[in-house]
Amino acid sequence: MNHHEHHHRQPAGSEGIDVPLSVWPVWSQSDLVGRLVQQFTAPDEIVTLLGVEGVAPVTDLGRHCIAYCTLEAMAREYEAITRSGQTEGIGYVLSIEDDNLDLPEHLRTRTTSVLTICDDRGWDASTWWALAESIPAWGLLAVLWDGPAISAMARSSCAGSGLSYAGHIVAAESSAFDRAAATAAGLAQVKAGEPRRSHTNVGLWARYPGRIDGSSL
Repeated sequence: MNHHEHHHRQPAGSEGIDVPLSVWPVWSQSDLVGRLVQQFTAPDEIVTLLGVEGVAPVTDLGRHCIAYCTLEAMAREYEAITRSGQTEGIGYVLSIEDDNLDLPEHLRTRTTSVLTICDDRGWDASTWWALAESIPAWGLLAVLWDGPAISAMARSSCAGSGLSYAGHIVAAESSAFDRAAATAAGLAQVKAGEPRRSHTNVGLWARYPGRIDGSSL
């Protein structure tokens, strides 16, 4: 898949403002995962999730999924898979809280994933480097984070392993007001003073064959 077709970094303005490629309205993080999978993968390809929940939408779309999450999240993932009843894709969930799991080594030796989606939590340096180095040629790494900027560890690991910055998506999660309006549930069901919609940043890094400097596009 040609990622250039969908993503390019916009020129910075006179004050160095980097304009996001696009804004995606989403219902939840799980919905965001599904949209990323649908946009950047094809049926029967493998997707890896690290610290991000969403196995069910991956397998619902006919892709296979390897997920690394907490024990609490693992229970929710299996419940969602069971509720979905989808059998086209295979979901494989591992706990990052398992003392017997060497996460960096597992990331290096896992089956090749076309798309890897992870959150920018406090992963240690060895995990970030293993994750970034495991991205195959033409593979894509999508890093999710809140706040104004991605962590220095994530950025340096991507650049140091030869990944190139490919784009930025802002995922705007719908609020209770949006849900009520969209489902015709009635605004009377929306409590006054509920927070407005939140958003998640998605940074995209790709491995382009023959490019080893990790420079921006």
